Amino acid sequence: MRKALLVVLGAGLVLYGVAQHVVNKKAAAELEQQLTAVEEKSGISVSYNSLDASLFTDKVSLQGVAVTDAKQRQIVSAERVSLEGYQKHKVSELTEVSLIGVHLSDFYKKQFPDLPPLLQSSRVDFSFSLSFERSTSKSAIKVSLGARDVMAANLSVQLQNMTPLMEASQRLMQQPSDSSPAQLSALQNSALEALQRAQLDTVQFSVQNKGQLQQLFTELLLGSALDRGDFYQMLETQLHNAQMAQRTKKALLAFARGLQRLDVSLQLPQGTSMGELSEQVQSFEGEPEAFADHINLQITGQ
Repeated sequence: MRKALLVVLGAGLVLYGVAQHVVNKKAAAELEQQLTAVEEKSGISVSYNSLDASLFTDKVSLQGVAVTDAKQRQIVSAERVSLEGYQKHKVSELTEVSLIGVHLSDFYKKQFPDLPPLLQSSRVDFSFSLSFERSTSKSAIKVSLGARDVMAANLSVQLQNMTPLMEASQRLMQQPSDSSPAQLSALQNSALEALQRAQLDTVQFSVQNKGQLQQLFTELLLGSALDRGDFYQMLETQLHNAQMAQRTKKALLAFARGLQRLDVSLQLPQGTSMGELSEQVQSFEGEPEAFADHINLQITGQ
């Protein structure tokens, strides 16, 4: 019995390995076609060391990615790039893109001399996800961006009544390349109208010091020919004259001095559409405290 179980288990592992190899090979062939088309149009080429396509999900990951220009000069590299959930012919419940360990090449660093040295040498991680629940018409957008050992920023947005926008966006992406300007314009207008009807529920945003944010701030000041005293004085003057709630001014000043953490959150009245929010911004003009209360703005800095 034990030997039979081991035989079955071994056969299962072999079949899984074969199936995984076939999936990887198919994904690699499809990817090569797309990368070849990109290179023919732009001259930019993308290479990678290995590819892994999940057998049970639609996630594809590339390791050791390098991007070069038309003169074969490397632009950027990445430890890993992955895409999950994207489906060309239907609205996906989850689409996620991750870029891990992105690093600018030495040649292209010279093209951006004003970029602080700390950012030039840092490896950057980026991720974006969009989830959609058709039964409730709710969506969540999450974005994270971080420079390793320097700083990290995160954004989370919750939305409702998103079905019209998701479907309009899908029709726009599926539009044939030979569509007439009138057809394209009609689809774009449809997507914009759906965006106006989408309802913004909550927004959360944060910035965190991951070790060297103060050093980055110092490098930015050196590039602007300002010292800390001049910067703080300029910031205080600008905030004093700005039309924003006192809680916002206080938090921004605290963050500028401490450079440790900034947290922002807001929650709109239920059912507030994007179009209505735009009108509310205008109606509350000159009343920053009332508008901050209206959107339940919470903000702290340190």
